[in-house]
Amino acid sequence: MKAEQTEFASAGSVRLKDVESALRSLWRSAADGSPEGVRLSRIVLLNIIAVCESERAATRAAAIIGGVASDHPSRSILLWGCGDDPSASLEVRVSVACQLMGRTGHQVCCEQVFVDAGGAPLEKVAGAILPLTLPDVPLVLWLPGGVDPCLEALRPFVSAADRLLIDTRLQHEPGSCFRKVSGWMEGGGPVVVDLAWLQLARCRQAVAQQFDPPRWREDLPAVRRVEVVFDDGARPRPPADALLLAGWIASRLHWRELSAAGSQDGERFTAAGGCELLVRPGKGHGCGRVRRVALETGGARSFVIEFAESHVEATLTVREGGETVSRDAVHISHLTDAELLCGALEVSRPDPVYAGACAFAAEMASRLASG
Repeated sequence: MKAEQTEFASAGSVRLKDVESALRSLWRSAADGSPEGVRLSRIVLLNIIAVCESERAATRAAAIIGGVASDHPSRSILLWGCGDDPSASLEVRVSVACQLMGRTGHQVCCEQVFVDAGGAPLEKVAGAILPLTLPDVPLVLWLPGGVDPCLEALRPFVSAADRLLIDTRLQHEPGSCFRKVSGWMEGGGPVVVDLAWLQLARCRQAVAQQFDPPRWREDLPAVRRVEVVFDDGARPRPPADALLLAGWIASRLHWRELSAAGSQDGERFTAAGGCELLVRPGKGHGCGRVRRVALETGGARSFVIEFAESHVEATLTVREGGETVSRDAVHISHLTDAELLCGALEVSRPDPVYAGACAFAAEMASRLASG
């Protein structure tokens, strides 16, 4: 249901100690400004801290958070402008964003606190803004726009967070990110939710659907070669979504002892028993930057999944002895930023399937780095 949104904002900056009173004043303004017959609800189910690269990124993140307020009403703190100046002071402003839920006569609002660090160190900022979070509700740390989760300065936020939202597709070195995430999951850190993984959900479903018929499902243990083709763009190394998809397939096939084998046409890996995994560049994209997935058995049968560049369709083909014996088309969808965030905020427990895919992706990235 589409919702109309209204924002009530502070006239200027407020002091940290006055944030609560400023928000209460905005709530009164929101109540007074509500249309006749519309009920106003103050519900906070989450704290969200978004560490952003710029004010523009923070504004965009705030709009996305506001867009999911009806499903996940929250107090969000949007931070940017951190540096290494210990004498810098913070500039803070607050707003209350309300959504009128269609014709229900009900209005749901979320609180937003904008913090311009002005060059202050991230550690100092953490001490100032963590007390602004509300008690007794989960704390979500969101790193939109490719903020590096490996930053040591993020430790106070990560330690306090119940969930950590990242997007490995935006990382310059996704391998480092995969290794860090694997360490968090093994060490009992916050629940990690990777937006790249969520965006791959329908694509993974298309691959799995290839083996829905019982006659093809029996071939899964016989798969000996997997090929993942990605759009090379300007970077020839495999992107995060290609590594995740390849890692997911390898982990679900229970492959072990992965090693880099080197290749002229891409990145080749071998696993115990002679199984082979090839991640190679190509042209075009469909499922993120993944264009094609092929699984081949020890015999003459192959299963090919090709993703259309329109992002809405995948073609599933089964070939045997060079002949096509089956071909189907399935619908896939590309989630919007709001849909991704909404889905991410619904995750409250570790995903063991993602953990397996992430561990393989980290191992592949390590093999490539050492090679």
